[in-house]
Amino acid sequence: MQAGRETTFRRCLVGITVGGIAVRVGLAFWYQDHAAVAGDGLTYLSLARLIGRGVGWVEPVQYLGLHHRVPTAVHPPLYPLFLSAIDFAGVHGTLAHRLWSCMPGAVTVPVIGVVTKSLAGRRAGLIAAAYAAVSISLAVQDVVLWSEGLYVMMTVLTVWCAYRAIARPTVRNIVFLAAAIAASALTRAEAVLLIALLLVPIIVRAGAGAHRTRLAVVACTTIVVIFVPWVTYNATRFERPVVISTGLGPVLWSSNCNHTYYGPNTGGWYFICSKHRFASDESKADGQQVDVALHYIDQHTDRLPAVISARLARTFGIWHPAGLVRRDLFLDDADLGWAGSLIAVQFAVSAVVGAYGLLALRRRGRAVLPILAPVATVVIMTVVGYGSFRFRAAVDAVIPIVVAVGSVAAWDRWTSRTGAPSGNVVATSR
Repeated sequence: MQAGRETTFRRCLVGITVGGIAVRVGLAFWYQDHAAVAGDGLTYLSLARLIGRGVGWVEPVQYLGLHHRVPTAVHPPLYPLFLSAIDFAGVHGTLAHRLWSCMPGAVTVPVIGVVTKSLAGRRAGLIAAAYAAVSISLAVQDVVLWSEGLYVMMTVLTVWCAYRAIARPTVRNIVFLAAAIAASALTRAEAVLLIALLLVPIIVRAGAGAHRTRLAVVACTTIVVIFVPWVTYNATRFERPVVISTGLGPVLWSSNCNHTYYGPNTGGWYFICSKHRFASDESKADGQQVDVALHYIDQHTDRLPAVISARLARTFGIWHPAGLVRRDLFLDDADLGWAGSLIAVQFAVSAVVGAYGLLALRRRGRAVLPILAPVATVVIMTVVGYGSFRFRAAVDAVIPIVVAVGSVAAWDRWTSRTGAPSGNVVATSR
């Protein structure tokens, strides 16, 4: 019977995954017909095409418009490199890039199902996978050519590796966890915080001193090995060392000025926050922009409580949530404006059910650090930078897990009180 249930789970998970792919493919065609690639998506697309042509990581506007080869690392390298696979294959249409960008979602859905199954049983695993498969916010991020779709996949892989490392803190599992975190950081830079928030605590709790030391050494070695090619490449292009990206300066500079501290855009970002001129070398400009931002912050510390509150409200769906989602996901451009309100309501409900799911995990004695650590990176990035739906990607990655756990826990509690059959398979599903 156990084998039969496992086979049924796998078949259902495959079916849900196929459904999730179908949703994303449908959205890819829809966006292709209704909305042009814009914003960072256009930057990623142009950069991917240049990488595919062998030009490398150069600033697309400077190269395509002025024929100036200006090195860039404002975005981490992994997503443009992933996207460039289409160009290496000799296919250059935007639709092909959108369809290729659906592939991370094809991994995200089943991994979420497997992780949730390990925490709360098969039923919860299928609910979590189904949630991820049809989530509009997750699906859209896979087709608008942003790094967030790949980052969501990296986040759920990191969560999976973290739970495996907690259960069995072996060298192999720690290597996988360190590699997942490093790959996440090369997709979105804030994931580097997971080294301190997730990897270090797991190693510290792993056992005796000698074993902890061995795990720490292999974890550091793994991260260094993964970072070295990018760091070495950047050493040949920039005047100052660039480990992950040169994006911190632009983030701070664009979010700390009068436009973002006062008025309706409080807590957001502004394209040109000041009239300062910065070095053409991004590694130097990054530091200069940080200095300008810190000077502004020092002169306006009295506004920080209000600004930080607004930033958090923007990211976590409290400040004009439907409008911000419509804008950030280009829903109006794609004639999907109605989905903004749906996503906002879905997130609000999911936050409540997810909080109950976290409590349920704690009651079962399951670790919640692998889920809370990605959430912490979102909070830190929002407080330091600005409020944006896009910064919430790591939260959206773990929400299906805790929502499924919370839903099953609530249903089982209700059925235990009413005496109705619960269909609980938690005890027999691991």
